Amino acid sequence: MGSASADDSRRRIQDWTMKLVKAGIFGFLPYLIAAASFAVLVKNLAQEIDAFRASEEAAALRELAEKTTLAAAALRPALEKSDFRAIHDFGGERRKEGVRLSIVSARGGLVFDSHSAPNENRLERPEIKDAAETGAGRAIRNSRLYTAKAAGEWIVRLSVPYKTVGEGIRKAQRNMVLAGAAGAAGLLCVFLFIAKLVARNRALAREKEQKAKLLANMEKVEEFRKTFISDITHEIKTPVTGILGVADLLEAPVQEADRATLIAMLRHEASRLDALVQDILSLAHLEHAEGMMHIANENLGNILRSAAQRKTSSASAAGVRLIVQPTPLLYAPCDARLVEQALVNLIGNALEHSGSDEVKISLAGRDGFAVFAVEDRGRGIPAKWREHLFERFWRGDDAREGGTAHTGLGLAIVRQTARLAGGDAWFEAPLRGGARFLMKIPLDGGKQKENNNGK
Repeated sequence: MGSASADDSRRRIQDWTMKLVKAGIFGFLPYLIAAASFAVLVKNLAQEIDAFRASEEAAALRELAEKTTLAAAALRPALEKSDFRAIHDFGGERRKEGVRLSIVSARGGLVFDSHSAPNENRLERPEIKDAAETGAGRAIRNSRLYTAKAAGEWIVRLSVPYKTVGEGIRKAQRNMVLAGAAGAAGLLCVFLFIAKLVARNRALAREKEQKAKLLANMEKVEEFRKTFISDITHEIKTPVTGILGVADLLEAPVQEADRATLIAMLRHEASRLDALVQDILSLAHLEHAEGMMHIANENLGNILRSAAQRKTSSASAAGVRLIVQPTPLLYAPCDARLVEQALVNLIGNALEHSGSDEVKISLAGRDGFAVFAVEDRGRGIPAKWREHLFERFWRGDDAREGGTAHTGLGLAIVRQTARLAGGDAWFEAPLRGGARFLMKIPLDGGKQKENNNGK
């Protein structure tokens, strides 16, 4: 039980990993890790510099505080005796060392300053205030270090320029920055290598996927070829068998009336074979027609009326009223001959198989497309047939009965024509019954605007 559960967990992890790889998540992972590592490096470098600065400042303040304590002890007798010469001499020696000496009274007044500072109250200075309250104080201010020490009623303060500390800090900063830059460069090289490796792996994965798709397409094409040849063989065999059978009968002596019937049958089967060949050639032409189409901005209303005119006699012979509804002025870049033939196929399909006494043909503009519709009010199409309507060589049971010359390619030609033009063809079942076949192709927006402005 435990082993099976572990295997299931492992498989789930692998599945999720593959999903992430396919989604391209791992493609960004090296860059994310590099950015995060660089950010951590910069943060740590800044923290180290700050820590070093604080350490150096603390050490300098401790050293200066020790000197201040010694100075306070040395100056206290002179302060108590008001021996200003001794105080002045002591301050001069400190000045030579680059150290500033200040002596402040308990009230904050400046008693002595080796650098001749203005006489102003010093009690508000933090190091003086701390020394007055606790006996010692220190501060960093105005690029200087200050330490103060109480000496009886006075406060002795020493200060030095910050540069005495800053030079060491700046040197350390430079060294740390150089070390950080070297580390960042090394890190960048590592992740560039990883990124290159990941890119290569992704390229290999894409290549493998493309080869798999190519193989699948080749298998699909081969399967289609076999099916197509099988379908063509079957479809051609039927009229050929009929023609051969009639020819055999005609070789024997027959009465004149029977001869006329046999000849009519021969013509019917020959017409059926001819229609099949023509439809196969049309479909083959459409599948390789992209470079051979005669594209122009065509008036779609004229194309629709021309297609209806070609089927007028067939409609009259079938006792069907063919209604061409008013058409808007629409233009589209298309091959007029192919679009007209597709409409002829749709109209012929309605005339032959709908059982309707009326067929309506219309054209409308919708969402940047011209939509042709051929609608009848006949018996409709069973739901089980609808998904097969545009398949090659598919025919409903009614088309297989009664010796019809229907080839099963008419609607396939319609859809191929529409898709070649950038549109599509589909079927709808009207609520009131019957059938509606639609075909759409993209409109030419510039031509519509031109015609609308000219109205």
